[in-house]
Amino acid sequence: MPHLSLWDPRDAVLSWTNETCRRVKDTPKAREQSWFKVVFAEASQTQVYFSWKARRDGFYNLNKGIFAEIKAWQISSLKLSTFVLEMKLPTAVSAQLPNPRALKRIIQRVRQIKQIAPANPNSLRFEIPDSFKKTLCGEQFLFFDSADSGNFEDLILIFSTWKNLELLTYSKHWFADGIFSSCPNLFYQLYTIHTIQFSNVIPLVYILLPDKKENTYTTMFRNLKLIKPDLNPSSILIDFEKAVMNSIKTEFPQTKIQGCFFHLSQALWRHIQEYGLQTQYCYDPVFALELKKLAALAFVPIEKVIEY
Repeated sequence: MPHLSLWDPRDAVLSWTNETCRRVKDTPKAREQSWFKVVFAEASQTQVYFSWKARRDGFYNLNKGIFAEIKAWQISSLKLSTFVLEMKLPTAVSAQLPNPRALKRIIQRVRQIKQIAPANPNSLRFEIPDSFKKTLCGEQFLFFDSADSGNFEDLILIFSTWKNLELLTYSKHWFADGIFSSCPNLFYQLYTIHTIQFSNVIPLVYILLPDKKENTYTTMFRNLKLIKPDLNPSSILIDFEKAVMNSIKTEFPQTKIQGCFFHLSQALWRHIQEYGLQTQYCYDPVFALELKKLAALAFVPIEKVIEY
């Protein structure tokens, strides 16, 4: 896609045309008298025309064209609205459009009106359409649904791909955590399992869980092993949730459990607040340093922790 300069639309010109859409030679005079055409490479080849003389109006029309393209394209696509925005917005023009949050709401509203996706269920007794059990490439995505065995009250859904599960099998170190803010309303948390590939942390498995009970985590890990029996990580890094630790010990007894330093620091700060020490912590550097040493123990060899 050609670069679109915020104040000089000529950078976006693919071809100059006159009012009858016949191509003309690119000259200063032609720029004063002609129209020019812009084609969006990632769009559906919609062409936007506007006059060179009205630069600001031209950008307004250009924005309208992109806006229409976004709406038209997302109607037939179920990709995340953030992905749609990344694909459709030239960098220089994006500053002239509504902010990304507003655009996301517009995309979601149009999708709801067009009903290209089922309405959000209001009961755990819902049926997942076959098209939502697969990836956009047609591969299996839903690997476990506890409703298949009649368990609707403690509903658990496990999503992944065979390629992801293969990568998880060969990965000796897992990273797992629960997310609450991005979880659908009918579930308590979205639990994700990650690994490292080429120095990047990659999410491989997504599990929707009804609660944070030990039995729920045990069911989750047990069914993962049924899906891929050769899963056997050397270590799993988690937060300090006791229920998860116990479940890992039950299903992966040989696996080493490691605590997340970020969650350790969070827990330390919660205890500082719980005992009313935050004011002293903020204004007494010596006192704050002593408390920070507690978190620093995570970097000390185990055999020397007591010494330090």
